[in-house]
Amino acid sequence: MKKYLLTLLLILFGTSTMFAQSFFLSTEIIDSLKPDTTIDVWGETGEYVKLEAKVIVNNPQSFPINVKVKKTHISIVDGSTNSFCWGTCFGPSTFESPNAMPIDAGGNSGMLFAGDYNTNGTVGTSIIRYTFFLENDTTDSVAVNVRYTASLSSINESMEYTYNAYPNPANSIIDIQYSFQGAKEAKLIITNLLGSEIYNANIDIENKNIKVNVSDFNSGVYFYTFIVDGKRHSTKKLIVQH
Repeated sequence: MKKYLLTLLLILFGTSTMFAQSFFLSTEIIDSLKPDTTIDVWGETGEYVKLEAKVIVNNPQSFPINVKVKKTHISIVDGSTNSFCWGTCFGPSTFESPNAMPIDAGGNSGMLFAGDYNTNGTVGTSIIRYTFFLENDTTDSVAVNVRYTASLSSINESMEYTYNAYPNPANSIIDIQYSFQGAKEAKLIITNLLGSEIYNANIDIENKNIKVNVSDFNSGVYFYTFIVDGKRHSTKKLIVQH
């Protein structure tokens, strides 16, 4: 019986060790990302518009590690291009970093990594997975999915549709001033960096502005957009600082 229990414990220990990662990922505003988390990067389209995703690799170990990264296309908008930097910036045809980057014990990669997405005037959503892994053990890995969304700018959509939030950055109340001439109905939506909906409210088009209390929002980056007559319009960035 004792031998059986010992064997079972060894199996359980081996299994937990097998699936444990020796490092983890974060962003500038999220301390720790769960494996396979999807984060959103929003922006307006345009010939020279580039969307950028920043991810940080953290090494909690008492020894240095060497980490490589590879990208995987989950779904890509035709006409767009993408690349990444890992110490060195590579072209769109590079899917795996040729060299590993050293990360000191208890340290992190800082701004070594950036996922770059060029809209090239396209509209739509592309999803790219970035997998970070140890140079000497490819099974020790953590991945993050980045959802890049490019929407039409308000200028392209309609010269009569405009909106902006003040102050920005904000810490308590924001005043979003808008003009939707000729529209019948509109709704305001605010999401966090992960794409989760934080605020949703129908608005009175005739009022020309709406005040939103963000004092209960965590400090960080948010995105706000209006759905006017059933159509989502350009997304803009909102920063909350307490």
